[in-house]
Amino acid sequence: MVETRLIRSDEIDGAKALMSSCFPASYAPIFFLYKEHTLVSVEGERLLGGINSDVFMAGGRKIGYIGWLYTAEEARGKGIASSLKKKMVEHLEEAGCEEIFCLIEGDNPSSYKIFQDDFRIMNLSMQVKAFGTGIFKVWKKSAHFLDSGYFLWHRGKGIGMEKTASADVVMLLFLNAVLFTLHCLIHGTATAITFFIPLFVLASRTAILAIAGGRSVLVPWDNFRLLSLASVILPIYIPTPIGVYPVGGRWSMAEKRKRLGLAAVLTILFEAAAVVCPVTGRFTEFLLLADSSLFFYPFSGFQAARARRLSAKFQTALSILSIALIVAVEIL
Repeated sequence: MVETRLIRSDEIDGAKALMSSCFPASYAPIFFLYKEHTLVSVEGERLLGGINSDVFMAGGRKIGYIGWLYTAEEARGKGIASSLKKKMVEHLEEAGCEEIFCLIEGDNPSSYKIFQDDFRIMNLSMQVKAFGTGIFKVWKKSAHFLDSGYFLWHRGKGIGMEKTASADVVMLLFLNAVLFTLHCLIHGTATAITFFIPLFVLASRTAILAIAGGRSVLVPWDNFRLLSLASVILPIYIPTPIGVYPVGGRWSMAEKRKRLGLAAVLTILFEAAAVVCPVTGRFTEFLLLADSSLFFYPFSGFQAARARRLSAKFQTALSILSIALIVAVEIL
């Protein structure tokens, strides 16, 4: 019989080992396990899965953050993860949490299926409304400042991934246009068409991903906006891209790997052409570098991760060629 309960002290090492077997090694620096807010599912003495959360105060409110959900390979597909999530929500509510949230990567349909019944994505304005000035502590606790392609899912409030407001997408396009224009004015490189360059590059990139990737939903990244703002004064501008993901959670990476990988490769080729172009090159350099090379956490939301799932050797070659192209353009 499977039992879900608070973790015991003698089970902590086993839970940590199970976490390490379920996630890439690059995630290890942000692992956490607090005994008072970690639940495990066990069958006899066998550990089948666990869920780790953190409880803290932010903006005068008690917040529950579900950080890690993991199951043993032999226990998957048996409802263990869903049961752990349900029990954790009950545990956090009993602990007095006024808000409960988690982070889910857009290319993770397994987590989408588990959380979609009672959690929804919060866009940036919703986060500010819910957490107020505590939003910075929420982001710090959840390491959300740089994790590209991860979205903040909140219990009971927000928007479904399929119903992301088109106004958010349009606003993100114009935000990039305004910030890039300021960047160019500060560095003395502005022209009459500077404002329109981000609109063209990002709209084209998004269209390629949406068309090549199949039926898709557009979800603006909330966290990279701070980087875009900071990069106004830096030598290179860091755009905030629009995430493009398959609709809903009724898909698997196994079935979408080739199509998403092809979409990623086409996007990288488009960006390579844009880097060579004198008009769009300055805006596109970071995008090409990120989409071709940054496949690891916290940058796994860029297209390099999808290209690498298609072929690790091919992604490595694209990365080398892209970096060489950027260096050549800068030198020449």
